[in-house]
Amino acid sequence: MQIKRREFLKYIGFTTASAGAAGWAFDSSHIAKLRSDGSTPTATPLIPGAERWIPSVCQLCPSGCGIRVRLVENIPVKIEGNSLYPINRGGLCPTGQAGLQILYSPDHIKSPLKRIGERGARQWEALSWDEAFDIIIKKMHGLRSADAQHKVVFLDGGARGLLKEMIQRFLMVYGTPNYIDTTGSRNAVLPFLLTQGEKGVPVFDLANTSYILSFGSDLLEAEGAPVWQYRMYSR
Repeated sequence: MQIKRREFLKYIGFTTASAGAAGWAFDSSHIAKLRSDGSTPTATPLIPGAERWIPSVCQLCPSGCGIRVRLVENIPVKIEGNSLYPINRGGLCPTGQAGLQILYSPDHIKSPLKRIGERGARQWEALSWDEAFDIIIKKMHGLRSADAQHKVVFLDGGARGLLKEMIQRFLMVYGTPNYIDTTGSRNAVLPFLLTQGEKGVPVFDLANTSYILSFGSDLLEAEGAPVWQYRMYSR
């Protein structure tokens, strides 16, 4: 399967935008607005009062808890833990419960924005995705033609798994080494890479451990999957 550059950029753009959104309060007016402007999913015909639940995975922290999202007429209205998911087994913290606040925030960025004023003036112009990608592609073509592709910098604030590797591979092929991971995960990966030669952070077998020697590693709150670590520690 071949992925065109525009499709790859669009995939990265959608993922980064959704992962980088901040949570805020919402009310019924935002739901009504979301419904009226056509930005809700409309893949299936809307039946008045139709309700369904869809499974997903929470990405608001490294735990990756399983969730179920309640939709009424294709509009998300509630998030609950998924009892069939092996990590959280139906439980869900307040952050996960408040996940809809990201979607319905009045400050939610709904499209790419282009700065039209002076830096710091907070003057922006909304663009379509196609317009934004045309600008990015034209810029990147120009820099590469001028043998200045090293001036491109990618700030990664939330990519996970294979997407992170795809971004790094794309930048390598393009010709820039400037990939900056702002999530802080590099702080966890680098020590294991230098001492054990493994890029992945190991999962500690706390359930079968009788003695733990830790040098400043907060195993139950900051390392790996906190929810899983808590469950294993309780055993």
